[in-house]
Amino acid sequence: MTYVYLIESTLQRQQHYVGVTPDLKQRLTDDNDGKSPHTRKFRPWNLVAYIGFADEPTAHAFEKYLKSGSGKAFLRKRFLRSSGALAGRPAPGKRSYGREWWRGYVGNPVQRI
Repeated sequence: MTYVYLIESTLQRQQHYVGVTPDLKQRLTDDNDGKSPHTRKFRPWNLVAYIGFADEPTAHAFEKYLKSGSGKAFLRKRFLRSSGALAGRPAPGKRSYGREWWRGYVGNPVQRI
């Protein structure tokens, strides 16, 4: 079994990492011990989600998708929605024009003269 996993930094909740491994427990331990240069900077990490695949090529293809633009949008919408700064806010660089579009902006949305 090969696992694709999503971890989130406990200190900087906006930092996430997607990886693939055959041994999930050992990989999470290695990530928290600083053995991986990609995850060393934002440790310690919490496991957010993982998916097991029967074959390795499918797992690697799914990891590649999750690291793409549409994959990141999928993760934000389905797995990271309630975490920290992402809760109820549009993605960076995006605007929400819903009924309460002004929430999340500092100050009064309309200044009268």
